[in-house]
Amino acid sequence: MWSNAKRNPSHGWGRRFNSYRAHHTRPTGGRLELDLAFPFAAVRAMKWAICFALVIGVSVTTGPARAAVIRDGDELLKYCTATIGAYMDYCFGYVDAIADLMLGRASVASVDACIPATRPDDPTLRNIVVAYLRRAEVSRRQEAPTLVARALAEAYPCDPNR
Repeated sequence: MWSNAKRNPSHGWGRRFNSYRAHHTRPTGGRLELDLAFPFAAVRAMKWAICFALVIGVSVTTGPARAAVIRDGDELLKYCTATIGAYMDYCFGYVDAIADLMLGRASVASVDACIPATRPDDPTLRNIVVAYLRRAEVSRRQEAPTLVARALAEAYPCDPNR
């Protein structure tokens, strides 16, 4: 049988495959679509299902990614003066979040700042915070949001009659 299958493609596995395909396909709009009963399509579907289950399982068991936690001014200064892009982006986002709160006239840690409606760009805000943190070396152990709020309040003081 094996020697016969090698010489003649109409015998052996080729013939069985073609016969199976002819019985387990259905015409749909001019093309043939395989049934899931067809072994190759079933294997492919099973591989995708296993991959999907693994991805879901891994993402559920590992939990969400954790971001860096900046607790005090020293850590914030480390991020804001870094040359690594991800650290600088984190610093920009951190300072921007507090500036956005204060732009909406909310006080942060009982500190008010009157940031102009034409909001300064990210590097300007970062430079204000870095300059303040370098000057206020003694108070760098305080919470980072408080120090950012103080830096912005010093740069953009409010009118006492507001």
